[in-house]
Amino acid sequence: PELANRCIELVVSCTQSSLQQLMNSDVKQTVAELLIYFNRNPTFVMRSFQKSLLQSSVDEELSSQAANAEFAAFIAERFLGVITHFEGCLSEPTFEKQLKEETLYSLGQIMRFVGAQHVTQFRFKIIAMLSFVHTLQEPRLLRICLKIWNIFLHV
Repeated sequence: PELANRCIELVVSCTQSSLQQLMNSDVKQTVAELLIYFNRNPTFVMRSFQKSLLQSSVDEELSSQAANAEFAAFIAERFLGVITHFEGCLSEPTFEKQLKEETLYSLGQIMRFVGAQHVTQFRFKIIAMLSFVHTLQEPRLLRICLKIWNIFLHV
């Protein structure tokens, strides 16, 4: 955390903008980039959104369940954009393999988090993305993709 805070301070001082201004400069990109790490640390991602993007609308005394519901609604409103960004990451040959894996795992966790009511409307886009991953012929990604198919089928 200390190193991360120093990095943030450096970026803020170099750009002469607050962290909130930087994150709000391209909300779509910020949302999608943060959600790549949803699988790794969902609590951190959720708090990042609450503190930076939803600052004015989030009451810190919300119950955990209410905060989760509000965050799920926030993601659900942007789910098509997130899927599109994830698809771009997975199809980009220069995108790091480890981040491609993280992207797939996060997709699975996000589908569980937002629920069937939000996944169903984008099912064809998700099917196309998962089918595309199969064409990459990368064994590790294929194994992960099979796990994500399982989540998709059971959401």
